This record gives sequence, C-alpha cells and structure tokens, in this order.
Amino acid sequence: MDKEALQFLSRLPDTFDLNESAKGEAFEKNEWTDVKTAAGKTYRLYETDGKVEGKNRTFYPVVVVYSEELAVKKQKALEKKWAKTHASLQKELDKKAKIA
Repeated sequence: MDKEALQFLSRLPDTFDLNESAKGEAFEKNEWTDVKTAAGKTYRLYETDGKVEGKNRTFYPVVVVYSEELAVKKQKALEKKWAKTHASLQKELDKKAKIA
C-alpha cells in the first residue's frame, strides 16, 4: 500500500494542549460545517491545524467534532450527579442539625 495515500483519523487525548486550544478556537470562531450521517445524526465540524507540544515543527490537520446529542447527554448526567450530591449533602446537614 502506498504510504502517501494512506489516511487515518486519530483521537487526540485531552492531555494535549492542542486539544483544548483547537476546541477553544472552534467555539470562538464559530465557523462550523454541519454534517448529517446516513443514520440522521448531525455533527458540527471545525477544521484547523496545530502543532503537538514537544514534537517537531510539523503542523497537523485537526478536526474538532461537536455533537449536540452528546452535549445534552453529558448535561443530563451532570445534573443527575449534582442532584445526588445535593441530596447527600442535605442529608448530612439534617443529621448534624438533629445532633446540635
């Protein structure tokens, strides 16, 4: 297989500064391309380039992918976690109020 023709997609871990800067740039510039899959899901893409810290001066193409569906799921999960934490803390406060 010709190495020049080989293309791949890789997920950049959150531990890289390039990840956060690319996401920040995407939301700041707000120049998304909407893409709809055959399954009917919609994603927003932002293309840029960046350099991985500690590596050579080569710039790599970077695509930020945003899913409204995933964002809603994450928001609901956070709200559920906050509600549980709130209930737990309230229970502890009620116990301490009875003791005092």
